[in-house]
Amino acid sequence: MIKIGDLVIVKSKFKHIPEFLGIVIDEIEGGVWRWTVAECKTGDYVPWTDEEIIPVDTPRQADDWEKKKKIRKILDKSK
Repeated sequence: MIKIGDLVIVKSKFKHIPEFLGIVIDEIEGGVWRWTVAECKTGDYVPWTDEEIIPVDTPRQADDWEKKKKIRKILDKSK
C-alpha cells in the first residue's frame, strides 16, 4: 500500500523516461494520475499511477535497485 512520505521506485510505461527514486508527497482524488512524487535527484514533482510506483520497504532494496540501474547503464554502453 502506498502512503504519503513513502520512498518509491517509479517505472514509467514510456521507455524514454528513465526509472528513478522518489518520495510520495500528495494523493490526488479522481483522474488518471493518483500520486504526486518528488524525484530524489532533481526535486521535480511528477504525477504517476499506481501501476508505475513500487514502494521501497528497506534501505537494502533501494541500494539493490541503484546497483542494478548502474549495471544496466554499463551494459547499454558496451553494446
